[in-house]
Amino acid sequence: MKYISILFVIIISIQSAFSEICIDSAEKAVLTGLEHSTERKLELLYIIEKIKGTKIAIQPFLPALTFSWNEDDRIIPGNPDSRMKQLNMGISQKIFDGGKSRLNYEMNLSESYLEYYSQLKSLKDFECSITESYYSCMNQMEKCLIAGQLLENMKALAPVFNKQLENGFILQSEYLEYEIAVKKADIQLQEEKETERRNLEDFKELLGLTDEHVEIVAAPFCSEITESMLLKPHSPILSASAKSKSIELRKLKQ
Repeated sequence: MKYISILFVIIISIQSAFSEICIDSAEKAVLTGLEHSTERKLELLYIIEKIKGTKIAIQPFLPALTFSWNEDDRIIPGNPDSRMKQLNMGISQKIFDGGKSRLNYEMNLSESYLEYYSQLKSLKDFECSITESYYSCMNQMEKCLIAGQLLENMKALAPVFNKQLENGFILQSEYLEYEIAVKKADIQLQEEKETERRNLEDFKELLGLTDEHVEIVAAPFCSEITESMLLKPHSPILSASAKSKSIELRKLKQ
């Protein structure tokens, strides 16, 4: 029995270690956040029950009934025993108190509704925060994709620049500018990845899933990344290289 218990604990631990939650939309992210936010749901349920209790708190407007029971037994030697039982019942009704009871009732009810709507607003703010964090993660994933493709495209130009340098079409300084541009692109990619990691950690913390593996799956914002989009920031270097290589472009420049 002991070994079965240990095996069960190991299986549960393995399942927890490899559990993965896929978020494929902002709506699912909100639902996941609400599902793991037990405290917020309990607070809202408490306020709803408080409103119900306030609505039925009409005791000050009802008649007040009072009951009392007295029993007196006396035994005196030489005299008859005395046994007395007394039941008293009374009823009272508040006729007029200047509207104080009604005012207290309405104020208590208004405070309960105010607390309820404040909690609803807090819940909506929480949902908006989850949605904003989700799209922030998506946007950062897109930036990482573009930065990675940009770096790959720039590295693919290395044989071209090496050949041009060997043949004297470009100067050593121009080649160094290319290498610096590649290094900057690499640094930019690492920075984008670090920002992506931080955004994902914030997103998981907001959902209450800090110990879970969360994967965001969705269609990218850019359906197609063109070559001009990737190479636009480095167009001066490429233009200078093309002009130095092409005789026709050098004639147009003159």
